Amino acid sequence: GMSNKCAQHITRRQKLTSLDYKVSASLAGKCKSDIETHKCSSNDVSTDEVVKLSHIIVCLEDALFNGAQLASDCISAMDSHRHQLLQDLSISPEIVKHCHTDLVTYHCNDKDSKLHCLMNVSMSRDAQLDVKCEKALEDFIRETEEGMDWQADPALEEACSDVVFSVCSPNKISKENVMDCLMDNLARETEAMTGDCRRVLMQIHYFMAREVIVDKKLYQSCKKDANSLCDATSKNWHKITDDPRNKLVFPCLVRNMYKDDDGDDKDDETEDGDQHEKDEDTDSLLSKGCEHQVERVLR
Repeated sequence: GMSNKCAQHITRRQKLTSLDYKVSASLAGKCKSDIETHKCSSNDVSTDEVVKLSHIIVCLEDALFNGAQLASDCISAMDSHRHQLLQDLSISPEIVKHCHTDLVTYHCNDKDSKLHCLMNVSMSRDAQLDVKCEKALEDFIRETEEGMDWQADPALEEACSDVVFSVCSPNKISKENVMDCLMDNLARETEAMTGDCRRVLMQIHYFMAREVIVDKKLYQSCKKDANSLCDATSKNWHKITDDPRNKLVFPCLVRNMYKDDDGDDKDDETEDGDQHEKDEDTDSLLSKGCEHQVERVLR
């Protein structure tokens, strides 16, 4: 195996890489023209701040999302970096810096996947991450999970490989389409979906849902649910820019589609029984109309 000293050296190099993209000769070289074309080294980063690799990756991801063609070498370098990050959370300086206390408080350092442990805390009704840790986690997930190779996240691969091989034909479709297939099976609650896979996908979903734009249909159908289940005090909770708390309403609706795994049923009884007709199969706390719209948006 690899000597301890060698492993430490590689980890140190990966940490440096995350702090300054120039250290990562491979990614900087392979993505050089794409970084320049899409102005990814200077956007939104002040001149005196070190240009972080994560900023560049998110910028390049945005370019891809908007239909840009990136060099295939650049895309494979991004995939490789994402894979390294998901294997070892300590490579992300933002997580190390802002989540240190939460990692200790919630015993996440002892878990196989520190990332999914923190995600679990964030979704929980009884615990709360530090605001800066929550933000670092959100950025990290956006950087790593978008357009993701499902095998890059060890927790996801372990939890969902049975589902993937039984219904998603991984040898025939692209890695991104495997994620779409998993999310589709989650939304439709298919026979193939297992509890472990569902739990990990929900954690990813919960964070990705913060980027969702709430449209009129969803807003109208979920008004009552947003009020009673998600403390949506603002009348315009679909306007995310007006109030940062509005960002959490949709993820909260997503969370309430699925009952807590801890058997925490305390929220099951809602006062307005007829408004909250429940779906027997999913134990959803949402009204039928709202659940239908949330599922539509998630697909």
